[in-house]
Amino acid sequence: MPLIRIEGVPPWDGEYPINIDALTNRDLHLIKRVSGVRAGELGEEFDRGNNDLIVAITLIAAQRNGVAIPEDDLWDASIGKITLVGDEVEEDLPSAPPSVNGGHDSTSGGPTTSGEGSETTGAGNQETTPLFTGSRGSATTAESG
Repeated sequence: MPLIRIEGVPPWDGEYPINIDALTNRDLHLIKRVSGVRAGELGEEFDRGNNDLIVAITLIAAQRNGVAIPEDDLWDASIGKITLVGDEVEEDLPSAPPSVNGGHDSTSGGPTTSGEGSETTGAGNQETTPLFTGSRGSATTAESG
């Protein structure tokens, strides 16, 4: 299991295990709020070493380990003092959730693709995520002609 290591940021120094595969909707919301990274972008942004994502994951890891680190303490930490450790991080990343809008990007109206030559993390470990099946009530949507 991957873990977050904090060194040189007293009193928060230590290792905080994090099960990336067990992220909740609230976790994904916190990640997006703190880092701007969406669920389908996690693998790519981890590969890029997105520091904002590491700060968000650190907040989640600490919280799950019973430690409430103030967000500002992490932002004020020197570069390199917070690291994600574990070779299996990429394998533990959740796959992108299925598109609810029929596989079309809401901004362009075209199909959503990851581009040529892209790799899927966790290949062979794909699961189907159930889609919302409840009543949509009387809500209406606007469609462009």
